[in-house]
Amino acid sequence: MAERDESRRMPMRPPARTVCFGEVLWDVMPDARHLGGAPLNVAVHLARMQQPTLMVSAVGADPDGDAILDRIAQFGLDARGVAVHATRPTGTVRVTLSAGLPSYTIIEDVAYDAIVLTAAVADFTAQPFTLVHGSLALRQAPNRAVLRQLREAAQFVVCDINLREPVLATEVYRPLISGCDLLKLNEEELAQLSQWYGLDGSLAALAEHFSLDTIVLTLGARGAAAFHMGELLDMSSRPVANVVDTVGCGDAFLAAMLRSLQAGRTLSEALAAGVELGAQVAQRGGATPEGLKYTLLGET
Repeated sequence: MAERDESRRMPMRPPARTVCFGEVLWDVMPDARHLGGAPLNVAVHLARMQQPTLMVSAVGADPDGDAILDRIAQFGLDARGVAVHATRPTGTVRVTLSAGLPSYTIIEDVAYDAIVLTAAVADFTAQPFTLVHGSLALRQAPNRAVLRQLREAAQFVVCDINLREPVLATEVYRPLISGCDLLKLNEEELAQLSQWYGLDGSLAALAEHFSLDTIVLTLGARGAAAFHMGELLDMSSRPVANVVDTVGCGDAFLAAMLRSLQAGRTLSEALAAGVELGAQVAQRGGATPEGLKYTLLGET
């Protein structure tokens, strides 16, 4: 028992400098437009928590792209890694809600499908850094090659698998999962990966199949769980009243959890911080609303 408890207390300390790679776009809601893209949402939250963070993506040379760059600057987020594409439009996603749960229509062949590494990326990654990425921006082979470069250079890799319809070929996901230091997914994604790879649906089976040390599973209103070094941890959520929508809750969770790990907190403490920030986002509209309380577990 003592060995298991020590494993649960075992800290991870990813580098504080963070690169978020992937899509930047507009989420077009039924009654509003919100800046979106899972990696960008994570980057915005980290920047608000005073973490040195670089967004690596691309926008179009159009009003939507200009508006994104303006908003990124307002957030205090470093946008020098966001390239401007001369011919492709800025990304958009049409979001519809049913009982507060989102569904997505993702427009393809947009600027973030052709990300290039700017000179600022080389400067930023000259020091140890954590890499956060998903899979939506990997629809085309050139972006997958760019991501491989960043993964090879990173000291700590977080893969938020973020499956979206239409899903990519299953062979695309295997190298994303293999070799990452922390895999984050939700219950639907766990079920899908288990089906693809012939697993029993458990975090333990997924960890063994891909030789993963750490998997974090978001459980919606029930909180989150993690499988770390052969041990299962769980963190229940507080009751959340007046849920507006759940768009971006998982991104807020990931940002708060990662920030806590970067500060030297245990995985259990990091899960609690992530669950709390995700609950706050659920009570507001949009993925990066104003008025959030950013604190590490145990801070006053």
